Amino acid sequence: MTEGVYLGCYNDRKLNSSRLLPVFLAYNKQFVTPLRCASLARAAGLKLYGVQFRGQCYGGNDLVLATSLGTSAACTMNCTGDNSQICGGPWSNSLYSLIASQELGHRTRPFGRCSSWPLKKPPEMLVDTLSTYL
Repeated sequence: MTEGVYLGCYNDRKLNSSRLLPVFLAYNKQFVTPLRCASLARAAGLKLYGVQFRGQCYGGNDLVLATSLGTSAACTMNCTGDNSQICGGPWSNSLYSLIASQELGHRTRPFGRCSSWPLKKPPEMLVDTLSTYL
């Protein structure tokens, strides 16, 4: 099992608003990668986490809120903690779940780039399945 299930790239709220993943976990461009962010989210007891703008890590538990502004095509920024991985984009989270992939019954993608995959919109089955665990 990987440390997280990649759910896709999702828009975040901009200036003067609460973030859709409301728990700030880290901002350190030398440290943050999806795997490191997953470790911080797990330690905080959170089920969702996202990396944004090359080196920001946020977490939360509300999938509906985290995906409420829809998908984004902006998750194209390499992580400075590991240049071979993607860490979201400006006001866009590369969103992951700590729920085991076998519990989701859904195809997953390991950590890395999100060019041809993610889902454009989470299937209702995925949202329904996740909501039973969150």
